[in-house]
Amino acid sequence: SFNELVGGNTYIDQYEMLYDPDISKLVIFYRDPSTTRVKCVVGTVSGTSVTFATAVEMSTDSVDYVRAAYDTTNNKYIVVYKNGSDAHLYGRVVSISGTTPSFESEVTIYDSENGVASQNITIAFSPDDDKFIVAFQNESSSTITVRCRSLAISGSSITVGTDTEILAGNVGITKGNNLKMVYDTEHNVFCMTYTRSTNSYYVDFRTLSISGSGVTLGSEYTLVSVGQSGAPVNLTFNATDGKCYIAYKNSSNANYIISFDAGSNTAGTALKVSADTAAYQSYVEIVYDSHRQKMVMTGDNAYNNDLESYMVSGTDGQTNVTAENYVGIADAAYSDGNTATCQTVGAVDDAQSSLTPGQLYYVQNNGSLSTSAGSPSVVGGVAIASTKLLITRS
Repeated sequence: SFNELVGGNTYIDQYEMLYDPDISKLVIFYRDPSTTRVKCVVGTVSGTSVTFATAVEMSTDSVDYVRAAYDTTNNKYIVVYKNGSDAHLYGRVVSISGTTPSFESEVTIYDSENGVASQNITIAFSPDDDKFIVAFQNESSSTITVRCRSLAISGSSITVGTDTEILAGNVGITKGNNLKMVYDTEHNVFCMTYTRSTNSYYVDFRTLSISGSGVTLGSEYTLVSVGQSGAPVNLTFNATDGKCYIAYKNSSNANYIISFDAGSNTAGTALKVSADTAAYQSYVEIVYDSHRQKMVMTGDNAYNNDLESYMVSGTDGQTNVTAENYVGIADAAYSDGNTATCQTVGAVDDAQSSLTPGQLYYVQNNGSLSTSAGSPSVVGGVAIASTKLLITRS
């Protein structure tokens, strides 16, 4: 059911909604439309309704943009925002007690000459490093760059790392929330996408990793063209297949999704999600549902002004394998609809390669074998030679 967060004839144009796994509640950071200051409110989900507690104001000055991420090690948040007066980038540590947020002193993250650009700030957290990376577009008197810094929670304050330039020299990042970043737990890297007018409005992808107090940049990969300024783009990480998925509106005004594997640096084939008459106009959101192991893509339809959602599976051939329904391995490659012969428990599959004799192998969600268990954990067999697998099961 619908519950009102802000009343009156107003709307919230800047917000970050996160799920707190430690208290099982929603935590929303937003720019209050009446005061233009940052507020935080906790929502409790009960059945199909959400009850909001009292919102707490966190900034004394007007802000232009708000982003936040959750530290799963310290069970605290960092909220970052652009100050509406001096246009610098600031951050605060936020804790939640029950349904009441409390915030610490403001910390300067970046002291910009001409101001951090609105709508191009993004932040994500690494549980492997216990640190965040915040990335943002900076505008000086002579150039436009994209920069980043590592952040770490130190008690009640934020330790700010060294400045790293991601893109230099009037890069032309399109405004409209197109600078996005998530953390890839499969390959232990941050993944970022952005769209540039100086690159014909193509969506670019690159990885970032934390090294000491600095950030190390991976190579840049050009994926697909959205063909126009301000076309909505968003990004999520799919823990089921260990890939990032980028949702976007293309130049034909249709909604698409494409995967990128940060381990092999390869992109999948773009999947058309909607008809050309159903493109998202202002924004597109995509999130990964770990319970259903699927993604949800949502946005505003440009033609009928409806809010629409799609449930999307991974585009790279995920299986429905479980420890209960796994029976064995096909003895050859078969096409859909063909009759297949399956080698079952106790048989030896001799068509494998590069196995380690004596090693236990698990079936992955995409049908491949690995020495690490997937989710769910499905035992596939034991290697008896580099090319042979004795088929077993859990």
